Amino acid sequence: MMARVIPGNEGGDFSSQHSLFLLTGFVGGALALQFVALSGYVSGFGASAVILCCVLAFHLRPKREYVSQ
Repeated sequence: MMARVIPGNEGGDFSSQHSLFLLTGFVGGALALQFVALSGYVSGFGASAVILCCVLAFHLRPKREYVSQ
């Protein structure tokens, strides 16, 4: 976030960016809890486990090095 601040206004810029970041996390968490309450906690746990496995598989996959010919 500090890479996106205006020189001379670092404190205000960082605080506003961080506030929006936290707000989206709180809203996303509240919406996720409402969805899980409506669909059932077992299916919500299963969906979160599938999403977590996909994210981990994406980040832990071996990197390919492409050689141009």
